[in-house]
Amino acid sequence: MVRSLSPQEAKLVLKLEWDRQKYLTHKDIMAILKCNYGSARKIAHRLVSKRWLERIIAGKFLLIPAERGVEKVAPDMNPYFIVKVLNEPYYFSYRIACLHHGLTTQMPRTVHIALLRQRPPIELKNVEFHFVKLLKDKFFGWEKTKIFNEEVNMADLERTVLDAVDREELVGGIEEAARVVWRSYGRLNWVKVKEYLLRIKSNSLSRRLGFLFDFFALKITKNLENFLSKQVGRNKILLSSPRRWGKEGELNAKWNLIVNVPAEELRAC
Repeated sequence: MVRSLSPQEAKLVLKLEWDRQKYLTHKDIMAILKCNYGSARKIAHRLVSKRWLERIIAGKFLLIPAERGVEKVAPDMNPYFIVKVLNEPYYFSYRIACLHHGLTTQMPRTVHIALLRQRPPIELKNVEFHFVKLLKDKFFGWEKTKIFNEEVNMADLERTVLDAVDREELVGGIEEAARVVWRSYGRLNWVKVKEYLLRIKSNSLSRRLGFLFDFFALKITKNLENFLSKQVGRNKILLSSPRRWGKEGELNAKWNLIVNVPAEELRAC
């Protein structure tokens, strides 16, 4: 199907391309074409059918510019464009943040975004966007950065590392979380790591992090080491998910932690 345009549709597309506006809503169509809401919806529907627009979610669209060709084509898929539909506090973390900070090299098919509420996942062009609900007092540790001309909220290096160890399943497992710790070492701000741990208030996160520092013989500040040691409780914890690795393993007395993952898996950095 050739991508044709009526005069009214052409006016809209030309205006969007002239202004380099990739994202639009029904309100944008109303403003550009001086039409009512009903007409804007019909125009948007026709342009989606003709493959000039890609519907992101209800009422929000991505322009497929003329440079993409006249036949049926797909839009450029910048995974960071999803922020255009998030009218709420958010930050990118887990695998996508690991990629941003150079702790992994693979673009993930699943992009995780931290929010203050539960939200169903969105799938667009083979990219899945999953949303991780955080409590308000744990929603911190991100910075503004520009990626592909989009300003986004991205977990900073310290928060990225802590998120990876805390939710290993969202970065590819404990072995990938271990690689994140290993590769980030030397760049971490130890004061910030301790400050974040104090705010997150997770005993198990602190113990797993302490174990991984020891496992790789990574030297940390005495202040942070003392803090981590004080987080060791009476109850034993597992290094990783028992569903994947089982519950058996050697007990690490310092961290009161059962190392239920083969050492060679952790060392594969």
